[in-house]
Amino acid sequence: MRKAINQERMRSINKRQVFSCVKNHGPVSKKEIAELLGTSLTTVSTFINELIEEHKLTPSGTSKSTGGRKSEIFTLNPDALYCLGIDLQVDRLVSVVLNFNGEPVAGDSVPFQAPDEWEVAAAIRATIRDAVAQAGIDPAKLAHIGIGIPGIVDPDSCIVEFAPNLEWRNVNLRQLLALDQPLLIENEANAAALGEKVYGAGRLSANLCFISVGIGIGAGLILNNGLYRGASHHAGEFGHMTLDPDGPACRCGNHGCWEVFASNEAALKQYWHRTGRKLASYDHLLALAAAADPDAGAVLEEIATYLGIGIAGIVNGINPELVVVGGKIATCGEMLRNRLLKEIKERTLERTFRGLTVEFSSLGDRATALGVAEMALDRMV
Repeated sequence: MRKAINQERMRSINKRQVFSCVKNHGPVSKKEIAELLGTSLTTVSTFINELIEEHKLTPSGTSKSTGGRKSEIFTLNPDALYCLGIDLQVDRLVSVVLNFNGEPVAGDSVPFQAPDEWEVAAAIRATIRDAVAQAGIDPAKLAHIGIGIPGIVDPDSCIVEFAPNLEWRNVNLRQLLALDQPLLIENEANAAALGEKVYGAGRLSANLCFISVGIGIGAGLILNNGLYRGASHHAGEFGHMTLDPDGPACRCGNHGCWEVFASNEAALKQYWHRTGRKLASYDHLLALAAAADPDAGAVLEEIATYLGIGIAGIVNGINPELVVVGGKIATCGEMLRNRLLKEIKERTLERTFRGLTVEFSSLGDRATALGVAEMALDRMV
């Protein structure tokens, strides 16, 4: 019995390898797949035929002649299945639909305010319906859904263990949503790191760190081309490393965390303390800075200083070749780049800084949604 199970598992692994080879190298011929995987042409042919019957692969013509017989080549069928990535932010839902080729075909960014988890669930279900309608696809072809969460999650059980900015503890999102499709969840910064690796600045980087700056601060790590979650899936919570033990209180229960000095919420508080004016939103602060308001500019310079201090610690610890800063602050990245780099350079080892590139995300608010959609796509073989 065990031998039969192991054989079936091995068969599934081999089939997935063939699929992944077409995904990563297509259009590609059976012979090329066999050579890339080091397996027999017969084995490749069997799995290619099965994947065509499942509508996951499609013939794509013939290879260019190199003097011999032309070979039939294969690629993914983009219309086979679709997946949806959702970034659950505190005040916004961002969605991206990917086709089977991993190409974005629809997406949206909708502000919302949900005082409890049941209303959040209703908003997520509405987002799913709207995304399917916007993409113009058969709902039956939406095969997998991923959701990025601003907090500590257990991806295996789909439980949000602690999301302080949502005021959630031990919320079982799979049970709460009760969706027809398989669901995965991931920490939003982890998902954004993968989004940058696949779709953004990190395509050529084996080791990168994504810094998510919002109401709080999170970090996602790609190490040796793979997402690093840590022993208990909690890696990357750098927003709660202590910069000043006597500093302001943080939602996590600690004092002086990095995010109380460098988050969007920290920026608004600093502006208020500096001017006596309470701004309605972080967008307002960015608009003032863009209009050369000296107080807004000074606040963002201070935020860049604290961001640099925190990033320097991460860089000294893991030595990535790339750091990507994401969130709304990325829209004024060029204004803050010099201050940020100055702080990082002053606080990192010389040889470590020499091999470092720092970028502001070009994916806007889609990095997390793209990342969880890519994770969902990876499970659809």
